[in-house]
Amino acid sequence: MQATAKVRDANGSIAITARSRAHYEIRAAKNARAKPAAKVLMDEMREQRDWSAWNAVSQTTKSFWNGMLVGFSNAGDAGSVVLWHQRNAALLDLIAAGIQVPDYVEEGIADAEAYANGETAESALVDQSLGIFEWSAAPGCAKNDVEAILQSNPSIGHGSMTIEICLADIRGMTDAGYRTEVLCQWVTSRIEPYLDATDWEKAADPALLDGDGAIVDAGSTIAADSRMVLGIDVFREKRVTRTSMVVAGYRSDGRVHLEVVAQRTGMTWVVKHAVAVRAKTGITQVALQTKGCDAADLVALLSDAGFTIVDISASTLLTAAGRMADRLREDKVRHRSQGPLNRVRPRVDVELLRRCDEHGRDAARARCEPVQHSAR
Repeated sequence: MQATAKVRDANGSIAITARSRAHYEIRAAKNARAKPAAKVLMDEMREQRDWSAWNAVSQTTKSFWNGMLVGFSNAGDAGSVVLWHQRNAALLDLIAAGIQVPDYVEEGIADAEAYANGETAESALVDQSLGIFEWSAAPGCAKNDVEAILQSNPSIGHGSMTIEICLADIRGMTDAGYRTEVLCQWVTSRIEPYLDATDWEKAADPALLDGDGAIVDAGSTIAADSRMVLGIDVFREKRVTRTSMVVAGYRSDGRVHLEVVAQRTGMTWVVKHAVAVRAKTGITQVALQTKGCDAADLVALLSDAGFTIVDISASTLLTAAGRMADRLREDKVRHRSQGPLNRVRPRVDVELLRRCDEHGRDAARARCEPVQHSAR
């Protein structure tokens, strides 16, 4: 506080005057319009749900040469329109400059040093008026990943914050809340999944491969004498229809095995693919919702192809969902940890990851890709 000359804390007129004669005022965003400012420090940008505050306040720095606006915030959600736009603009600038997004800190420091040493022509640089400084965990990481916690909490080791405190929050917070507040990950949907995300992650039992791609451990498999049933669901979003085909059965230890057989756009491929699965595995039963949804259009076609339809509708649909949640909680379920199955967790900013991956920048998109596996 040695640099402070005066503090005014009157109601509605809070200000700090420094010995350097710099003057700081604390204002609500809606009351900052038309007040010229050489530097604006905007806190909690994720709470800006429209552009009114940004459009007004961002113009106040133009009255000064080299004015600056600095925004501070944790990760936002689908409604954080201003923060989302500014963050994406900065990341896409990095991509356009050929910088790998996961490594932009290291490469950015190298570029800054090269520019300071006169080794880089100014014309070769991208827009220098926008910068991003972010500490966040890698998309798709486990909530108890210690490395991810350290990535998103740089104050650990420099104060009272500890890894143990962060780990203790896992059970006491919702999945979306923990990823936003602790891991600083963007969650585009605040809707909590019906199945517990932590228990779902623990139920993953994928095949393990060696360095040459050979199977070392087959992971979860259906017992040879188990009943197997195909499950089919059709999801329509805007003008795009996506159909998923899964298989369920019992393992030798009595747990339920779940696996995605195929997931593709459209519906015309379903019957032909189901017949091919039947020829390989002997599965003759198909479970699907037979009323009030797009999947109902497949009932007659599958019946004509010789399949027995297991009707999942009305109270049966609700009961099945409850039993699934119970079995997961009681450790009676295993799945193959495939991309579509792992979507039980709230979604991250998939669109931005897609753009990064198109430039070869981010392997995390592989977790969001539809996969195809042969039923066991």
